[in-house]
Amino acid sequence: MKIGARIRGIRKKRGLTISQLASRAGISTSLISQAERDNIAPSIGTLDRISNSLGVPLATLFLEQSSKPEVLRYKPMPPNDQTSPKRQLHANTAGRFLPETLRIPPGTTMTLKGDPDQHGFGIVLSGAIELQNDEEDTHLEQRDAVYIRAVSRLQLANKTLRVAEVLWLWLPARLD
Repeated sequence: MKIGARIRGIRKKRGLTISQLASRAGISTSLISQAERDNIAPSIGTLDRISNSLGVPLATLFLEQSSKPEVLRYKPMPPNDQTSPKRQLHANTAGRFLPETLRIPPGTTMTLKGDPDQHGFGIVLSGAIELQNDEEDTHLEQRDAVYIRAVSRLQLANKTLRVAEVLWLWLPARLD
């Protein structure tokens, strides 16, 4: 695992020098330099300070990077499955995210249950919904998007006279 190369790549992408990153993280330039060359194995606490200073989640430093794109092909819903309100789009996402299309009939409410370690992201494809969570209700219309951190439960209510469709993704919390 080449954590040092990831640190260097993100630092350069952000336009930071080793000195600037070290200053932001409150650690020595020598430590950053050695970490980038994989000459040392920084503690998790140090890596957390570095990742925060780079503006990325700590998990980003540990994720395997691949330049090969993962294509998720759309498959039309079979006619006999039109009544199902949820449809998982792709099962092979290796725990990174779970995309679903949600079909919410008029006058109904759908409850989404995620893991407290997940975040939710949704785009209203058609219609309009009220997103209801513990903090507030938010009205969303076609093409509106929403991102919610650390969601364990929320509701999508369709208070209109048309079917609403939403593309919903559950994301691991550390990919924010």
